[in-house]
Amino acid sequence: NLYLYLPLLTMGLMSRETSSGSIKLLLSSPVTIKEIILGKYLAMVYYGLLFIMVLVMYAAIAVAYIPQADYGLILSGLIGVFILICTYSAIGLFMSSLTSYQIIAAISTIAVFAALQFIGSVGQDLDLVRDITYFLSLSGRANKFIAGLVTSKDLAYFIIIIAVFLSLTILRLEANRRSAPRLATAGRYFLLICAALLLGYLTSRPRLIQYADMTATKRHSLTESSLQWLKRLDGPVTITTYVNLFDQDFWIASPANRNYDLQQLQTFERFIPDLTIKYIYFYDTTSADAIARSIVARATEEKKKQTISSSSVPLDGVAQVNAPVYKQPGKIIDVDAAAVKVADNMDLDIKDFLKPSDIKKLVNLVPENNRIVREIAYNGRKTYLRFYTGMNKYPGEEEIVAAIRRLIEPPPLAVFLTGNGERSTTLKGDRTYLILSEDRSFRNALINQGFDIVNVNPRLDSIPASASVVVVADPLTPLDSVALQKLRSYKERGGNLLIAGEPGRTEIINPLLSMIGVQLNSGVIVRATTETSPDWIVGELTPEARLLDSTLFSRMEDNKVIMPGVTGLQVQPSGYTVTPLLISPKGSWSKNERFDPSAVNVSFDPMAGDREGSIPVMAALQRKQGGKDQRIIVAGDADFMSNAVLKTNGDENFPLLISLFRWFTGGEFPVTVQRIPSKDNTLTLKKREIFPLRVAFLGVFPALLLAGGALFLVRRGRK
Repeated sequence: NLYLYLPLLTMGLMSRETSSGSIKLLLSSPVTIKEIILGKYLAMVYYGLLFIMVLVMYAAIAVAYIPQADYGLILSGLIGVFILICTYSAIGLFMSSLTSYQIIAAISTIAVFAALQFIGSVGQDLDLVRDITYFLSLSGRANKFIAGLVTSKDLAYFIIIIAVFLSLTILRLEANRRSAPRLATAGRYFLLICAALLLGYLTSRPRLIQYADMTATKRHSLTESSLQWLKRLDGPVTITTYVNLFDQDFWIASPANRNYDLQQLQTFERFIPDLTIKYIYFYDTTSADAIARSIVARATEEKKKQTISSSSVPLDGVAQVNAPVYKQPGKIIDVDAAAVKVADNMDLDIKDFLKPSDIKKLVNLVPENNRIVREIAYNGRKTYLRFYTGMNKYPGEEEIVAAIRRLIEPPPLAVFLTGNGERSTTLKGDRTYLILSEDRSFRNALINQGFDIVNVNPRLDSIPASASVVVVADPLTPLDSVALQKLRSYKERGGNLLIAGEPGRTEIINPLLSMIGVQLNSGVIVRATTETSPDWIVGELTPEARLLDSTLFSRMEDNKVIMPGVTGLQVQPSGYTVTPLLISPKGSWSKNERFDPSAVNVSFDPMAGDREGSIPVMAALQRKQGGKDQRIIVAGDADFMSNAVLKTNGDENFPLLISLFRWFTGGEFPVTVQRIPSKDNTLTLKKREIFPLRVAFLGVFPALLLAGGALFLVRRGRK
């Protein structure tokens, strides 16, 4: 409410002097104009301090009743509110000097506040104007202080704005006091504004900005684990954002939104001294071209009579370098014409965008589907940093650090076996593993968490020796002797494995499992329920699982995993340390006979070999082999990693998957950015203590202020 309240306080600072005629007495008194203005301003600063003292009393009560209160956060907030009061006061003082009408001064002050809030969105699509108007914006600057982040850029902004408006007030009064050529007066104003803009530009340069994270948990800084990796950078780093005009997420890094996009990288700019950020705009086809087609409908109609180029491809295909024409049923789409229409609708200059042929000379974005993407380059190596679906599309600290780590050291390699009908990492079906592995638009996909994904047919190719883990997921046909021998050799070298089978296909996966002394049961685990299918099982985390590794299952809150169709494990390995990770829930049993999955009730039949009780459905095996700490996971279900389950139950299953792959890499990937937990989360205030506080703050303190003010006015009147 300060922006409404301060104009009412400042509107009479100078306008009252002008309207009453006392300004003549002031100007003829033995004080300079600078002293008059500074005296008026310092009076407002003192008044602002009284405001802050009221807040300090509330802060003192908070500190008294909140153990381990965040003093830095409180102090930063008080500084932010105080400097905002000082800034508003300087603006209000200047506006009061322009008129003898107090109401006009108040309204004009509010108008200036609104202009400073709005100006940050003006000219953001123009390179020449963008930085100037963004610097002038007042929007959100005090909020950073209140959130606990103090920056030299924001401090300099407030100081510059205060100095500019105080100087303008002085120049205004001096111009009224003595006659001077208008050109000379205008020149003084011009030099003042130019000096302010120059200082603002210099103080907002990324390499000159200093930061102070005042919070106890350092929530506005990178975690210590991230900083350790950034310290290993010993050369320039370049982040290039490629922005496709046809991308449905074009707005994320559009010219008008570039400054907001740069804020997402601001924390890393603080800790990477030699960081260069660039933007390259282009247009080319993507699989999301339905949006572009709807926008350029009129343009396509005009092209109907043209002859389809022999080199054209379907709109949802990949553009040829020299084939800007695309065929759609009943229409012909010229990509260049489409780009002109889209740019025109967005008030953009098409000349600022590279054509498909030009962008392909710089980079091949076809594997990225020509979507908006960041490319990080360091020491001759490059990797991609993608934007994701969902509310928060920007990559976070985990994804950025994972990408940087890929440039410093070889990334972990996840190998998925193929050739026997195993789960695919590239298809979109319910059965496949695209979301888990290679879905570029999904934040938690392994490819976005630092992993390289490779598909290997063991009958044709060798298993890479650098593999962090080999995944054998639900083969539909038995592995032949060649594939089994390669897997056996990989296992004997100490390689990590994730083996997942399905009920009904145990005879296919058991020959492989026999190499480690594990077998899948022939039955399927069921439970009596009327809400879901009987074989829809919720695996429960065992107490031993958390003892396996300090980083394992650290994100699992409810300790449950959805497993639709799972069989139990028989684990009798030799030479391995075995830890059951998941067990079947209470009230479930292993059923040997076939049953109707849609049946409402499934009965337990011990005569048919049914076995009840908690049965292991996932286990971890460890041993020292080949100079390595070999780690193996065996699961009686392969669907818990499938697209269908992750789409509907990702919140339950993804913490487990992240933990498993982090375990395979020794806790290295996916990157962990655990922060210091907040400690100021307890309030010791008792109910009986509220009443005296209410009396003090709503009665005693206001009464003292009122009495003090009355006494001050009486004494002043007597003098």
